[in-house]
Amino acid sequence: MNDIQDITALFSLLGNTRPQLKISEIGAGTGGLTSKILQSLQSEYGQRLYLNYMFTDVSSGFFVQAQSRFKSYIGIEYKVLRKTYESTSRSEEWDVRLRAAGFDRLSSGTLDGDKPYYLNANMLAQPAIRTNYQTRVTLLTHSRELGPLAQATREIIKQMGYQLDHCV
Repeated sequence: MNDIQDITALFSLLGNTRPQLKISEIGAGTGGLTSKILQSLQSEYGQRLYLNYMFTDVSSGFFVQAQSRFKSYIGIEYKVLRKTYESTSRSEEWDVRLRAAGFDRLSSGTLDGDKPYYLNANMLAQPAIRTNYQTRVTLLTHSRELGPLAQATREIIKQMGYQLDHCV
C-alpha cells in the first residue's frame, strides 16, 4: 500500500485494547498493507495483538509470496475471495457476508479520499451479540395463596409471554 493513509496507529490501538481482534483484509494483493498492519499489531515484546488475520485476494497467485513474506507471523489464514455478481448491491452483499461471518454490522468506515477518487475503504465491524433470554420465571412466595401484589405480578409476567412456575 502506498503511504496515502497511515492506519498503523489505529491498528496498534485496536490490538492493545482488543488483543482477540479478528482482521479480514480484502484484496491483500502483494501484502504491502498487510506488512504495515502486522508490524503495528505486535507488542513492544514481540507478542501478537490479534487473534486471526485473514489475507484474501481474488486469486491465490500472491499467496506463495505472501506466505513466505509473513512466515514469522502466527494466526494468518490465506483464502481466495470469490467474487459473485448477484442482483444485490455491493452494500447488501457486504452486509450478508458480515452477518454470515458472525458480525452484527459495520461500526464505522472511512475512505482514504473524496468520492470518486478514493482507493481504499477501511471498515470496522463488531461481533453480533447474541442474547438468549429465559422464557420461564419462578414466582417465589411464602404461601400457596397469592396476595394482591403476587397476583398482579403473576398476571404481568404471563402477559409478557413468560411461562410461570410458582414455588412456596
